[in-house]
Amino acid sequence: MDNTLWAHLAFVLVYFSFGWWLSIKTDKFAWIDVFWVSSFVPLVIHSFFSVGTWPQVILHIMYLAWSCRLSLLLLARVYGKGEDSRYVRLRNHWGNKASLYFYFLFIAEGVLVLLLLIPIYLVSQSLHIELDFWNLLAAILFMIFLMGESLADWQRNRFAKTHSGQKKVCRSGLWKYSRHPNYFFEILIWYTFALYNFGLSRNLLSFLPAIVMHLLIWKVTGVPPSRQQSLESRGEAYRQYMKTTNELIPWPPKEI
Repeated sequence: MDNTLWAHLAFVLVYFSFGWWLSIKTDKFAWIDVFWVSSFVPLVIHSFFSVGTWPQVILHIMYLAWSCRLSLLLLARVYGKGEDSRYVRLRNHWGNKASLYFYFLFIAEGVLVLLLLIPIYLVSQSLHIELDFWNLLAAILFMIFLMGESLADWQRNRFAKTHSGQKKVCRSGLWKYSRHPNYFFEILIWYTFALYNFGLSRNLLSFLPAIVMHLLIWKVTGVPPSRQQSLESRGEAYRQYMKTTNELIPWPPKEI
């Protein structure tokens, strides 16, 4: 395991350094999102070859399914489009040192990936060779939540294409019941990774990545910048949306 961690650390340093270089060359730091989520694929595949039981293999497949879907979604969102407003604000805030600080941000996200792979590292060491109730429950919930997140992303993209250039808020489908249904399902997906691994290792450390992602999405990198961007682009329409619709957990909208 020590050799695996060192190999993975070396990979993320090289991979994210290349991502930073590409961002400099294309003048678009939104590439960091693509590099972050896509970095899981080679790391999980590398770990995949060190396991030999179906309970171990299934968690690797879950990670790969999540990473591949989101990588393609983010690649389509970033490629051929302008800079994300989140990174425009960071550029303005950091000024002349923006390129250097972005490099530190790239490397920090690479290190974060290793922390989020704790369930993979733990399950790779597990001697448990039979699926139990917790494994099956986690795998089933994972498929449900992945489909939920995929549906939310599809509904938002369809709405964006239909109402391009208009200051309208998507209130159809899952977005009628939550302002961030995609983030809601994303958080739940990370808890399925934790639950699945806990079923094999009985190690509470399995839940650390899920808790970290929950806090990051809810308080740092997910909901807050998305809310700010929506307020800037949609103004009063989004303020009304905030009054009637839950932030994360889907729930029937309020009447005002």
